Amino acid sequence: RLYGTIYGQCIGDAVGLLTEFMTGNKAAQIYPLPLEYYMKVQDEHRDNWAVGDWTDDTDQMILIMQTLTSFGGKVDKSTTRDFAHRLHRWAAEGFPELGDKG
Repeated sequence: RLYGTIYGQCIGDAVGLLTEFMTGNKAAQIYPLPLEYYMKVQDEHRDNWAVGDWTDDTDQMILIMQTLTSFGGKVDKSTTRDFAHRLHRWAAEGFPELGDKG
């Protein structure tokens, strides 16, 4: 279930990027159904990502999961500080192992 939740987040985020910041009417005008990754329109917003990429939403979910696993699921002030540190580092560097830049 945990893996399904993680995969669902990543896939939903990647598909959601296709219509992010569009009205329902605008998305319906641009995209036929069913919506697929490769249909990504080229515009100022979506040009920042490759086809099938997820967004900062998934990156930040990964940071939360890294913090929670590092602390055995415990949430307190030290966990919050750890997450803030990870978030700050991610904002500056991205996930270099995934080819990201901050």
